[in-house]
Amino acid sequence: MGLESALYIPGKFYRVPCVEAMWKHRVGIYVVIGPKHDDAEIIRFPEQHWHMHAKFAPDWAMTGIHRSGVHDVFSMPIHTHSETRYEEEFEARFIGYRVRKCRREMPVNPFPGRAGWHKELTNHYAEKSLNLKRPVCPHRGVDLSCVPVRNGCITCPLHGLMFDTQTGRVRQPG
Repeated sequence: MGLESALYIPGKFYRVPCVEAMWKHRVGIYVVIGPKHDDAEIIRFPEQHWHMHAKFAPDWAMTGIHRSGVHDVFSMPIHTHSETRYEEEFEARFIGYRVRKCRREMPVNPFPGRAGWHKELTNHYAEKSLNLKRPVCPHRGVDLSCVPVRNGCITCPLHGLMFDTQTGRVRQPG
């Protein structure tokens, strides 16, 4: 789940971390980015979950738009126990590394600023700096080398922390 993701080229196949889970009422094998975690301490989201890797997400996963106006792949995590508010009962599990096709370039995460907790998350990491040579998000340790630079900024695909590409500092959305 490290810096090799920068090498993911659409149309090619890679050995990537996968979970078997139910997401949007479909049981499948999904490529994940970042570790399984909860976000109880800042975001107040106590359920254990993973985030789907948008470069490997099935095409149907990229078509849904959450009520927040953001692609579902960014706004709806893959829950460890799916009897949460999103899914019926299903026990998700990490199944190791599998060979999967990279389907697209990393889309821009439009999430920053849309959730009430985002400002609190940004403020919590305001004093942190990103190592621009080996960019890893300080929140969950996600490799950001595969994330496109937009408007001088790298946005973490997990929770939308934004980093200035000149200074490495956390940037406020907007």
